[in-house]
Amino acid sequence: MAQLKQTRIENGDQPLWSIVVGDRTISSSFNQNQAVDYACLLIGCTTASLWQVTEDQLQDYDSRPLSFQQAKNVIQATTFWIKEKQLQTAVEIVDSDCVEYDWGWLMHWAPTEPYSPTARWVDEYHFPTLIDRVTARTQPHGTRGLPFAVIMLLRHRMHQPQNIYPILSDWRDWHSMVEPYERLGAFMPINELA
Repeated sequence: MAQLKQTRIENGDQPLWSIVVGDRTISSSFNQNQAVDYACLLIGCTTASLWQVTEDQLQDYDSRPLSFQQAKNVIQATTFWIKEKQLQTAVEIVDSDCVEYDWGWLMHWAPTEPYSPTARWVDEYHFPTLIDRVTARTQPHGTRGLPFAVIMLLRHRMHQPQNIYPILSDWRDWHSMVEPYERLGAFMPINELA
């Protein structure tokens, strides 16, 4: 049966919540509700039925990576409501502007209709969203740039066996991870990798 587990990260300022079935971590988040929501999106179940999921039922899941369409669905389900509330209009992912990396995608979005002229937010803070293809976690790009966003996103992979990236235990030390991540190609789009 699925369980909610709490882990303290060394030097971390908040606990990590994980949904675990047997010895498999399905999703992790620093927010308990998000861990549940991500697990439901990945497995394809409701919150109520999540707690009844067994190891046998997960044979099809196998921690397979998200497809581009699944990644779009996760972003639409988890972040678009915030953007739409701020803009007072609907938004959509612009497929042609999205960039694929080995860890996932940098998803660009735009309003589908004219937005309120009082919504300065879209012009000043219109940042894309990153999504991890393994954990389905999202991370806003933000003003610190791609390296910071990728390092923050991938720190949630600590329980994933296929993780190749070093894990950051304290977000304030993110600068120390830029070089190792760069050597592993984390900031290079897939179409540019040799």
